[in-house]
Amino acid sequence: MKKAISLRWIILLIMLVVGVSGILGYSYVSSDFSKWLGMTSEQASQILPVPHDIRLQGKSHKEGILLKWKVKKVLSGDYYDVYRRMPGLEGGWGEMIGRIGLDSSESLQFIDKNVEVGHGYIYQIVLIKVSNGYEVKEQASNSVEITYK
Repeated sequence: MKKAISLRWIILLIMLVVGVSGILGYSYVSSDFSKWLGMTSEQASQILPVPHDIRLQGKSHKEGILLKWKVKKVLSGDYYDVYRRMPGLEGGWGEMIGRIGLDSSESLQFIDKNVEVGHGYIYQIVLIKVSNGYEVKEQASNSVEITYK
């Protein structure tokens, strides 16, 4: 009984430290820490708190689902990844379906052409920064659910 309580406190402390480090901008999870948790670095990075300074909107469009986003402030990063998942599936970011470079002249929009009429999809935009060879999820948008008509 005493070991179980101690283990719970240790796990809580670790979660607190990881959460605080994410808030302070150290959102990258070392591979040693993720292995200790029994998951990959990618899985561990999905549980960290990520600030939401990207505002995403979407709508059904003749060519697919049109996503547009705005940023609240100037963000530092290398590119945006566009993620899609199906409603009812919990956890994770879903499938990465597109990437838009920050240095490109493209506007902050993306059209998902791989959709089916009557199906719903949940989208999220994530700002990625490459640091020491690792992709770090710096910022994430709100999630939007859209049905293609």
